[in-house]
Amino acid sequence: MTAYSRLRLQSNPRDFMTLLGFCLFGSEGAGYRSKVEDWLRAKTGAARAIGTNQGRIGIYAAIKAAVEGDRNRVILSPYTLYEVVNMVVYAGGEPVFVDTQPDAPFVSAADVESLMDSRTAAVMITHYHLPVPETVEIAALARAKGIPLIEDAAVSFGAAIGGRPVGTIGDVGAFSFGLFKIINAFYGGAVIGNNEEYVERIAAVLDAFSTERRQRLFRRWGYGAALASMTHPVPFALFTYPLLRLSQANNFISRFTRADADPSIRDEIPEELLRQPTETQMELVWRGLQGVEEGRVIREERARRYHRELADVDGVVLPDIPDGTVGSWTEFPIVVRDRDALYEHFLRERRDVRYYYYRNCAELPIFEHCARPCPNAHDLMLNTLMLPLYPRYPDSEIGRNIEAIRRHFGA
Repeated sequence: MTAYSRLRLQSNPRDFMTLLGFCLFGSEGAGYRSKVEDWLRAKTGAARAIGTNQGRIGIYAAIKAAVEGDRNRVILSPYTLYEVVNMVVYAGGEPVFVDTQPDAPFVSAADVESLMDSRTAAVMITHYHLPVPETVEIAALARAKGIPLIEDAAVSFGAAIGGRPVGTIGDVGAFSFGLFKIINAFYGGAVIGNNEEYVERIAAVLDAFSTERRQRLFRRWGYGAALASMTHPVPFALFTYPLLRLSQANNFISRFTRADADPSIRDEIPEELLRQPTETQMELVWRGLQGVEEGRVIREERARRYHRELADVDGVVLPDIPDGTVGSWTEFPIVVRDRDALYEHFLRERRDVRYYYYRNCAELPIFEHCARPCPNAHDLMLNTLMLPLYPRYPDSEIGRNIEAIRRHFGA
């Protein structure tokens, strides 16, 4: 049985050639940033859209625009990338962690409200493969108290609640178009919002940045080229997957592909992050936007297949999919108590799945100054397994993943 990679970059050879040409020769087209921003406004109904160099930089600018003196506390989930929390710290904010719900990566309006006080500068919610179910309630709560709501929608581009796209329910939303996202500009992102005065302050922060350097993009190109080669079906089956199985002791492949392998923090934000995107990066975003909804529909159909065919398996907790909710589904998350045993079972059956790389940042030593008990986020960190469903992943492989789970649990 052929092993298929749990991930494939959403790029084609033309995208690699376009970026390589810019990195080597510096020539690029013009007007793509404006095209992307116009598209985002038209499709989401947002009053304002701004292209950014990375999703996390949009978050940094949104926090910096919200913090004022001692009013610097930012309420957020700890179940995220440590670099997202770093953006809060770098922008002058003080993280206030609010625990997730049991077996679900979402915060509740009641828990958020319990942590609000006179020093709260902003609330940030993180949408995952589905939007936060109580987004509308949290937005109303924050609005009533005059507190900006930032939607971290880095992995949720295209998701919606009741017909309202994520990123437009709160004051601003931040998207990521990075290497592992459903639109891949190698580095890239965007901020959208309807609170025009607040978005204007965010724009002022971003406008002070210089343009991304070709040397940094070239390093990203090389990393992407290596990943694209490793995860192509033929070399993956012949070389990468055997290496994956042999390397579980030191987890080499997982460290190579995860977004935050070594948690760290500096005294101030690294200068290399304070960049605006090039027109070439925005050209890659523009190309990705043209087929993004078609791909999202495929991922949604596959997520619902996983949900439907695993619903009766005792020992597997599936994400709740509320009526009126549209998912983005870069992967399909399941929660299992003995995750290691199921993962080993997948390896024996030549099925490539992965542990999710989000941590419980509330217990990381680098954030000990704002540590807070978050037992639900801790359990999610230990019990979540991700199943592949990207458009180039064969339907037959999804069926085999389902069969493998059912065999493991005796269903």
